[in-house]
Amino acid sequence: MSGIRERLWNGDALRILFSEDLGFDVWVEKYGNPPRVFFEGRALPVERFDVVLQGVEAYLEQDGVRAVWNGPVPVKGETAL
Repeated sequence: MSGIRERLWNGDALRILFSEDLGFDVWVEKYGNPPRVFFEGRALPVERFDVVLQGVEAYLEQDGVRAVWNGPVPVKGETAL
């Protein structure tokens, strides 16, 4: 889980997939005002990051659930290449 923790904290988004087109994204906006972690379609206080990681781990232990990295979360004002 430390690799997942580090990548999320450093700006990557993780997609949890239950099927080919059903799932949700997990990401952290540590510089947001206020800082937030996004999980199961909800914005939570960044202080709940450890709880979110436990939730991610629980999902990944289920049969048929997979995770893929979506790369960095776009920051307002940045343009995609």
